[in-house]
Amino acid sequence: MAQDRASATEQHPLASVILMALGLGILARGLHYGWGSLDDPGAGFVPILSGAAMVAFSAITFVRAMVRGWQGLAGLWREARWQRPLVTIVSLVLYSVFLRDLGFLISTFILAAYLYRVLDPSGWKETLIAAALTTLGFYLVFQVWLEVQLPRGLFTF
Repeated sequence: MAQDRASATEQHPLASVILMALGLGILARGLHYGWGSLDDPGAGFVPILSGAAMVAFSAITFVRAMVRGWQGLAGLWREARWQRPLVTIVSLVLYSVFLRDLGFLISTFILAAYLYRVLDPSGWKETLIAAALTTLGFYLVFQVWLEVQLPRGLFTF
């Protein structure tokens, strides 16, 4: 049954049009802040690149939808499963609530372990190793490489 269902971009180009408009808005605001240069990027550097990427990818999916045809909008929601997105949203809200008190390391480890365990069930060993590696990777990128001040919570190092 799920194999017969086409992807959302093949069913209706409306999502591509909406994302293209959003990308154009991001691109326009980025231009307002200025591009800068590769050596000294301005405040609009990332928004300009992000907006341009959104426009380009949305245009590609729009053209694909127009060439292949699409089903009506009702077909997009026929077999929708809301459990995973809702679990993810609730998890992220709880993560943001406890982030300051528990700190980045503990909160991120708990979130990653929970999402790995609930969304893609596997053994506890694989779940805990994946959560630890995810937390370590985020810590290295944000704290060490980008030098972002992360909430320390229970840890003071």
